[in-house]
Amino acid sequence: MSPSKPEKVAVKIMLLLKGKYVLGEGRVRLLEEIDRFGCISKAAKELNIPYRVAIRHIRRVEEKIGEKLVVTR
Repeated sequence: MSPSKPEKVAVKIMLLLKGKYVLGEGRVRLLEEIDRFGCISKAAKELNIPYRVAIRHIRRVEEKIGEKLVVTR
């Protein structure tokens, strides 16, 4: 009997509000990097995404939850 390879397990967590997608792994990472750097542009650069995309992600989450997540100057 040959040893079998263990199954790979993956978990994907996302936040839904009223059945609509709000927050997933990518947006959580973005928020973590903003917290780490204190700067949206540095966080976006670290994640290799355009600044405008980062802003769009933040605004969409803020609109859906009705709260500001990131305070800008």
